[in-house]
Amino acid sequence: MKKQIKLTLLFASLSFFTLCHKASTAQAVDSSDVVHFFGLHTGAHIPLSDMKTRFGNNAIIGASYTAKLKSNWTFDFSYSYFFGNEVKDEKNYLENILTPEGILIDGNGEYAEVKLMERGWTSHISVGKIFPVSSYSRNSGIWLKLGAGILEHKIFINNPMNVAPQIVGDYKKGYDKLSNGFSANSFLGYIWLNKRQRINGYAGIDFNMAWTKNRRSIDFVAAEKIDDEMLVMMLGIKAAWIIPVYKRKPEAFYFR
Repeated sequence: MKKQIKLTLLFASLSFFTLCHKASTAQAVDSSDVVHFFGLHTGAHIPLSDMKTRFGNNAIIGASYTAKLKSNWTFDFSYSYFFGNEVKDEKNYLENILTPEGILIDGNGEYAEVKLMERGWTSHISVGKIFPVSSYSRNSGIWLKLGAGILEHKIFINNPMNVAPQIVGDYKKGYDKLSNGFSANSFLGYIWLNKRQRINGYAGIDFNMAWTKNRRSIDFVAAEKIDDEMLVMMLGIKAAWIIPVYKRKPEAFYFR
């Protein structure tokens, strides 16, 4: 997972510097336009607050739709799926079905191969504004946005071939600690939009905060309903490739 995180960070960094370089070498004036664009994003987060007591780093993939007004105000909807390979203190979450040696016995009487992982998603509606840094690219610049929505996370129990009946089907729900709740999101980065270029995108710092609560009716380890509440914080970077749709053609071109 650490290798995946490093590759994701490298990709996002290279994307950011590529966008900045193209912004600095623009050859024509772009008027500020109404633009609708679809984006495909990726990135990585490190957990903070209560989240870091349960999970390690995660990676994200997702999609978004954004409407940019001529005034450079933006309104968008986004969905992100996040996943990680590290669940801390794994044995604590299955302790009532493990042997004294910490082993799970499957339906064939053999040691079960079990791996706990992180899975979750976020969905936000955001409002933001683009602050141009060059008269040659009025649709591009520093992009600040704030959003609100929902964040959900759980422990994903991976048992190849599902040979351990203790954690198959609905039984998994007694161990996965599915939690969700209100989420706030902030993003600060650089967005590059140019109708004469094929490469458009953005990259920057992404921060999620959420107040989540366990939604399962019973926790099998505790043998009762657990109303765990967590303050979820995830800080990282996000980069995206976007497909813009302009309402009108540029009015004028000026070459340096």
